[in-house]
Amino acid sequence: MNALTPLPTLAEALPPTSSAAPDGSFTRPRQVEFLHALAACGAVRRAAGHIGISYRTAYRERRANPAFRRAWDAALLSARALSEDVLATRALDGVEEDVMYHGEVVATRRRYDARLLLAHLARLDRLTEDARTRAFAEDYEGALERFAAGIDDPAPVCEQCGEALPVPVPAQAQAGGGGEAGDAGPDAANGPAEAAPCLSPSGLCDKCDSARARESGEGGQAAPSETAPDSAADIGPFEPCPHCGGPCDDPDAVLGPRDCMWLGNRLERMYAARPRHARKPHEIMPDIRDSGDIEWAQLLAFEDGVEEWWLVMPDWFEEGMGE
Repeated sequence: MNALTPLPTLAEALPPTSSAAPDGSFTRPRQVEFLHALAACGAVRRAAGHIGISYRTAYRERRANPAFRRAWDAALLSARALSEDVLATRALDGVEEDVMYHGEVVATRRRYDARLLLAHLARLDRLTEDARTRAFAEDYEGALERFAAGIDDPAPVCEQCGEALPVPVPAQAQAGGGGEAGDAGPDAANGPAEAAPCLSPSGLCDKCDSARARESGEGGQAAPSETAPDSAADIGPFEPCPHCGGPCDDPDAVLGPRDCMWLGNRLERMYAARPRHARKPHEIMPDIRDSGDIEWAQLLAFEDGVEEWWLVMPDWFEEGMGE
């Protein structure tokens, strides 16, 4: 039998990893290909392999390019439905795994454990806190086309309220370079076509910009307000969060992920606080319904501040142990 090659020797045989800047092969069109693949699969390494680049190249560009980073996050949000589908499948059907005994497979079992995917979905929910990323994801195909055309902010939003602003139009499109000569309208001879709506110099929508102008008593651009709302009580009516009913989705609310009572966030907080030695619900009762009851009882105890909440069990468990 041939001797195994030591790992350090194999590592030395690998070609050196260059730490230099990208060689320019990851161009904007290639970035768009990667973003299309990422939105379709939701996995960075798979998307990078699909277009034939190293995932390290993609991450290097993400660190160096804020516009690409925002498009990346929007692609992950666009792929959120895929993660939800995987979550539902695993929750209902479980994952089959081998049962080993003395190095041999003696049986198979189904494990029902969706916590990692719940945590992943909670992470995607946090991406929606950035208004620009959220706007990019809501108009993903259109925003990606504008990103491919060289626009670094393809989904602009109002700095005050987070509402979407009129999308920018490339200079060549405004000049009429994007159409054929024969497509010119009857007014073409009278001058250039009407330009697309311009963005407010303040980065605000017309409504917020006009309101500030009225507050300043001037007809033009007003200085930023010195009395911006600093709590949910100051912002007036808001669109309720679909998960918890609070103002989590309001861009002016001073709230974070810890304030949202969506189940995924609640479970993530509980498992982050669980001691390493404490057994998890599925380790106590493999059945998904039983482990779910234990998880729910411990979650309520955790949120109520019960000491050693990870030892709390539902009533039926205590009754069964007493028989």
